[in-house]
Amino acid sequence: MAFVLFVLNNLKQIIIMIQRIAPSQIETDLPLRNAMEACWHAFQRYGIQGSVIDMAAGKVQGFKGASLSSYGQTFTAQFEVTPYGHRITVKIEDWMQGNIDFGKKKREIAKIADSIAGELQVAPTIANDTPRPVELAKPISPIAAPTGGPLIMGSSGPAYGTASPPKRGTGILIYGLLGVSCCQIAAPFALVYGLQALKKYKTEDGGDRGMVLTGTILGGIGVLILIARIAIIASSAIR
Repeated sequence: MAFVLFVLNNLKQIIIMIQRIAPSQIETDLPLRNAMEACWHAFQRYGIQGSVIDMAAGKVQGFKGASLSSYGQTFTAQFEVTPYGHRITVKIEDWMQGNIDFGKKKREIAKIADSIAGELQVAPTIANDTPRPVELAKPISPIAAPTGGPLIMGSSGPAYGTASPPKRGTGILIYGLLGVSCCQIAAPFALVYGLQALKKYKTEDGGDRGMVLTGTILGGIGVLILIARIAIIASSAIR
């Protein structure tokens, strides 16, 4: 009986402890705005760019841009209402699918979740001097978010606005141009990544569909050139 009473009296803490065992999840009983701003601060400290608090969608989102040597990624802290407050789930989405990370993404998610948990500990001390959500604030100036969506910046602290789908076109177009010019081995990447992006854009569009389509077509042409070159080399070897 004593054990049952102990469990009942500490049920909330037990549930929080169990949830934290999941590397991507954190439980908090802080008010939503405080918790979301804590996530924003954690994202900033982790070097995630263009972080924005989307109150309507219940998430904090930012990104790390793509280059020829790295994949672009979207980082999201999604909020879900629970009987004890809110559950925060951290997610990382690659802009271009297909890379093998050997568990790197899971480890990175766990590090971000730990960073958010640390910020939640001091959230009440940082919430008072941060701007209120857009609909209640007098924003200084609207600017375009790096991912294409609207972003409202306050004089200091978190940014409130609308999270936008990531732009995938630049990397795909670069691979496509390389594929039809000097490096045909890049063409299959442009074709595969382009088809994946076009499929993704059936439900959400980052605003660069035309660039993605161009890169995909160039990738297809590059693949044909690559096949032709392989056929020529093979026929020469047979002779």
